[in-house]
Amino acid sequence: MKLSDLSDLSDLSAGERGMALYVSEMPTGYRYRRGDEGLVETWISQGAERVGTETLHEWDLLQRGYVLLDLEELATEEISTRHRALFPNARRVVRSRQLGALTILWQSSSPETIARGAVDAAAHTWRAYTGTDLYPGYEWDTEGDF
Repeated sequence: MKLSDLSDLSDLSAGERGMALYVSEMPTGYRYRRGDEGLVETWISQGAERVGTETLHEWDLLQRGYVLLDLEELATEEISTRHRALFPNARRVVRSRQLGALTILWQSSSPETIARGAVDAAAHTWRAYTGTDLYPGYEWDTEGDF
């Protein structure tokens, strides 16, 4: 799905907005200034058009999951290498995700968007990078009841 298929910015989470900014033409050193909301939304639209919302969602999960794995000292060298290959500009990732979070102040995410993000990001990232389960034998609730 492209952003043009979305009803508005509320159809993207803060993390997805950050990933859209990561692939947009936003200058890496950009610093938000009051009144720049339209410019930031243009970059978010641009990033969403480039890669689509499914990719933004996947990248957001990988970013959130990697942070969790790293905090728990579970990010193996293999995982870290694959993560750096997918997101080579760490400074841009941090700046984009910070700005994506800031956008929530002027346009919150819809309840459906928030619910879509309620997954175990660490387990998702582990599986994406290693092909194995972080919690072997654990039966995941696929109905979305948490």
